Amino acid sequence: MECAEEKRRLRQVIRARLRALEPGEFLEAGRKIVEHVTPLLDQISGLSQDPPTVAYFASLPHEISTEPLDELLRTRRVRRLLPRISAGELVFHQMKGGEPVSALERDRLGIHTPTSALPVVPLEDADLILAPGLAFDSHGARLGQGGGYYDRMLQKVRASASPPSVIGICLDIQRLEQIPTEPLDQRVDAVCSPRQGLTRARSLGVDPPTM
Repeated sequence: MECAEEKRRLRQVIRARLRALEPGEFLEAGRKIVEHVTPLLDQISGLSQDPPTVAYFASLPHEISTEPLDELLRTRRVRRLLPRISAGELVFHQMKGGEPVSALERDRLGIHTPTSALPVVPLEDADLILAPGLAFDSHGARLGQGGGYYDRMLQKVRASASPPSVIGICLDIQRLEQIPTEPLDQRVDAVCSPRQGLTRARSLGVDPPTM
């Protein structure tokens, strides 16, 4: 089976799994993610006197909820970066102080999205990127929605001198044994899910950045 066809099949499988869950399960999973991310934020905060900078995303109804994560980051006064699509690419904007993501307007896809008036921040300035995905495997392979937005963004960021660590966050049912990959597909450095916690990707010849 060709890679593209297998990816389409896996997307159908994962989407069906997610649709079968109750809304509360996504929120509870998001709370568990916070438990795993909090020690990592403590570690990053201990390396600098400045608040850490974290790029993340606004979740859709059938994604792990990032509302608990947003609350954590606001409480910790973290510099929060959220994406919007501009000219076919992801651009990250800095959120206002304590404004919750849920207060943002939704875009045409129904995603809470920052306005273009908010400051644009190069993603190379982030200390940590928390990335969405339909599925991840133990080698860090990521199955996206098919638009290639995150692959193009991560490829660009990783060309910088000191790229931030990238963690894929998901439910445990989104962790697969193996995901087929193509040359332009970008891997994550670690995966975080409610039950399995935060696990680094197995090295495939190149060690991921130290977290």
